[in-house]
Amino acid sequence: MRTYLYVLLLLIGISFVACTKLNENNLGQTQAAARIIHTLPIPSPTAPSSPSTVPTQLATVTSTPVATVTDILEITQTPTASETISASPDFAPILVAAMELDPYRHSFLPENVWWSEDSHTLYYQDIETQEAWAYDVSTSTSASIAYVPRSFHELESQIQASLPENASLVSLSPYNNLVLYRMPLAEPIPIPDDPFLNPTPEFKVPNSYTAELWLRKDGQDFKLGLVDTCFALLSSPLWSTNENIVIVNGVSTDGIACLHPVWLIDLESLSLGPIDAPWIENYSVLDLSVNGNEFLVRSYIERLNYLFDSTTNERWSIPVDDTDRMILVDACQSPHCLVFDLEFSETILRDHVWYCEPKTGEIKLLTTVEGKISQGVVSPDQKFVSLIVGNEFLPGITYENIVPGLWLMALP
Repeated sequence: MRTYLYVLLLLIGISFVACTKLNENNLGQTQAAARIIHTLPIPSPTAPSSPSTVPTQLATVTSTPVATVTDILEITQTPTASETISASPDFAPILVAAMELDPYRHSFLPENVWWSEDSHTLYYQDIETQEAWAYDVSTSTSASIAYVPRSFHELESQIQASLPENASLVSLSPYNNLVLYRMPLAEPIPIPDDPFLNPTPEFKVPNSYTAELWLRKDGQDFKLGLVDTCFALLSSPLWSTNENIVIVNGVSTDGIACLHPVWLIDLESLSLGPIDAPWIENYSVLDLSVNGNEFLVRSYIERLNYLFDSTTNERWSIPVDDTDRMILVDACQSPHCLVFDLEFSETILRDHVWYCEPKTGEIKLLTTVEGKISQGVVSPDQKFVSLIVGNEFLPGITYENIVPGLWLMALP
């Protein structure tokens, strides 16, 4: 009997070891075939100036013993032997209009490139020549149309004449329906130093409320609140496409104790104040969604970029180098962004266009454009982006094989 039990236990032990070994083999095979998503840094190009901002690249890795790698994106840094870079689809832009872009001219200000509501037509105009065109996306043809002044540069004096005495124009909404202006105070109101925001106030320039901010809508004027010396001092306000939210970035420099690094103006509630965000100082908003609920944020302290949802107070870091060359794309399921990564030298000037999804951390290279992208205007259906491309970056240097002007690129 004891012999029988001994043999039985021995057989059970052998079976257990065999099953364990089989499970380990199966697990090893499963892990070998598993796809692991991670990011790889791409080195900055050699340049005579400060290094360009460089996103990270999304890599799809299959753990196999194969020692060869096919680098589909042809980046300058070769991955390790077990990595295979996922291919990006072809989103090569097409030329809409070739125009010489002088940085001191106003031809291609954002107001002078706009879309029809159905996204079938891209309009653009030249302030200097007083010409305008309509580009049909389906036929890839342009036709001349009547020129109508629409930029801040052209309309400023006309609108200024309609404002109260001593008022100064701050900004026009994207469709020129709304006007923001300020009225100076008879006497500035000093703003007490906040030790939490300004730990060394002796090195700061004293700040004050200097004006009232007003909104003109449908012929009526509405007072929004007091603004300080920093308000709209160096940067133009950012409007949501729906014209319900306006973002104004502060100076973000040492020496001035700005009241808020970023102002938020809610034109529905007629309120004015700071953004309710995790950041307290030294950050700026680069772009905002159509409805004004989501923001692309650049944190100068963390040297990181984020997507921030103001309705939920959630934020997602974006896997790119610290940069301010980003625009937001309102995709159907979740917000995406475009990142423009400049590569330049004495003989090369090109922008790499990356497409990122902050909530998943994915990023992929869409295309490379010869020249420097200065502006991007996304179509209402979020399927296209018009790119304003120039041929000058370093003073006095021009580049070959670059066609400056207006280009059109499809989006994923």
